[in-house]
Amino acid sequence: MFIFLAACIYLVRYVIGRLFEPTDEAAGYLHVVDTYGILLLLSGFGVWVSIDIIAAIVKHLRGEDNDGEEEDEV
Repeated sequence: MFIFLAACIYLVRYVIGRLFEPTDEAAGYLHVVDTYGILLLLSGFGVWVSIDIIAAIVKHLRGEDNDGEEEDEV
């Protein structure tokens, strides 16, 4: 999903850069698009990593196996 959003933001930035002459107003819009895209991707990556860490901690605290197989008792 994040790769798709990044591609859309890049496409918008590219289209705006090609359609409009390089003026201060167009540069301002491109700056806003760049800033929004970077913030969106960084926050999404942070949430993704946080969810992975929380899931790993919960799995560790419950004592679940990494392989999903139960240990045989001898």
